[in-house]
Amino acid sequence: MAKTASVTEADMKRVVKVAQDQGLRVQRCIMTPKRVEWIFSDVDGTLDADDSPKPKEWPR
Repeated sequence: MAKTASVTEADMKRVVKVAQDQGLRVQRCIMTPKRVEWIFSDVDGTLDADDSPKPKEWPR
């Protein structure tokens, strides 16, 4: 049986605190059965880009 990643709430808070102390902003955390991946916006680039269609401008 494969070992799964186990992360506690305390582990998550610890990583967020260290990141904030270093001036980083946690963009997201991806947890799968095999790994935990942290994405920091200041290091990994901006992930806030929204490519969804925008509403049309109101006619004048």
